[in-house]
Amino acid sequence: MKTLIVYASKYGCTEKCVSILKQHLKCDVSVCEASQAGKLDLQAFDCILAGASVYALKLRKELKDFCIQNEALLLQKKLGLFICCSTPLTQANYINNLYAPALLEHAAAKANFGGEIHLEKMSWGDRMVMKMVEKSPDFQYPHILEEEIQQFAAVINNL
Repeated sequence: MKTLIVYASKYGCTEKCVSILKQHLKCDVSVCEASQAGKLDLQAFDCILAGASVYALKLRKELKDFCIQNEALLLQKKLGLFICCSTPLTQANYINNLYAPALLEHAAAKANFGGEIHLEKMSWGDRMVMKMVEKSPDFQYPHILEEEIQQFAAVINNL
């Protein structure tokens, strides 16, 4: 099965998760940033996995635009959707607020791969927001959820 992973990453966590995901997939995998996906022949792929980081409760614009522009095609392919987000895992349905309902219904796999915070990579504004968030008594530093990535890959491998 020829698989394409399309992603958008702001500070590198999603790119890192894509690398881990690729290691667990047992198929022919290509990887492309969402901003460059328009240069590819998407018809050549049997399966498309799409994911991005989430900031300010929004999916990265590049991936959102990719999904909107290619929704009809994505609905004809085997599909997996993921996010990289430090939103508390108690909000299990968070991903359902970020993708179109038709894509969510069609997707064979959906997951939140967790996230990482690298203050040294962040813009000044993002660092200030994070410093305020860190002061919350409920704040816990996020981490990449490798088990979620492995489970997501297992579903894709069984398609």
